[in-house]
Amino acid sequence: MHRVNREQYASRFQGSTIILILIAIITISMLVVGLKLIPTPAPSSETFGLDNWILLHVFEVLGFVALSMSIVHSLRVYGKEQTIIFFPSCFLYGLLLELPFSSYNQNAWIKVGPYGSMLAVVAGWCVVNYALFFISRKINCSLSIIGRGVLSGLIGITIDLPLDPIAFAYGLWYWEPIFFGYPIATTFYGVPVINFINWFYTISLFIMFQGYLERSVYTLKTKFLISILAIPLLAVAVLVISYTTVYVMFLLRV
Repeated sequence: MHRVNREQYASRFQGSTIILILIAIITISMLVVGLKLIPTPAPSSETFGLDNWILLHVFEVLGFVALSMSIVHSLRVYGKEQTIIFFPSCFLYGLLLELPFSSYNQNAWIKVGPYGSMLAVVAGWCVVNYALFFISRKINCSLSIIGRGVLSGLIGITIDLPLDPIAFAYGLWYWEPIFFGYPIATTFYGVPVINFINWFYTISLFIMFQGYLERSVYTLKTKFLISILAIPLLAVAVLVISYTTVYVMFLLRV
């Protein structure tokens, strides 16, 4: 009887993951096709009476405040071990993904890398990834690690749909119509559609990676080393998948 229940549970476990993957494919496809058929205007440069630098520095301060609050929450809910494994690797992950891009307001207080990447954006990645890591565990505990990653990526898209156009409109960063050398014509209020797809890739892979690491039986020291050393490979995987997506979109003229 116990064996039957375990098999039924595994089947339901796998079925939920497959359904989420199909939902992700349909969602991204509809997003691309919908924005292609119904163009949206790029935001104006007006800031409703506020100078861009004010919002820029407010964003920077709130980014690090939110990061601090996330770390405190993680320490209280998951303990020191999970916090040590999650946040340093997430910060490095966000840093590696942001360093190649130069589309930032250069008036930011804290910048890193050759192109002046905003460190507050890296802090933001930690906040978003942690929030989605927490939410995906609470929504459905029976989801597989892959399912949690896919679910987190889908929620991430809904977060970014209003976030990036607003940030663009207020001058926190801007967008070039070219990704990896290929023109991107399909945008959502000035933000290339590939950016939203990249959010899905970035979040999904990291949540999956953390899920597998969490369930592993390694010691804390080994988990920490893996969480740091594997991040460059994870970042490269995101960039490769992103490049492939851009190339396919270029071939399909979307």
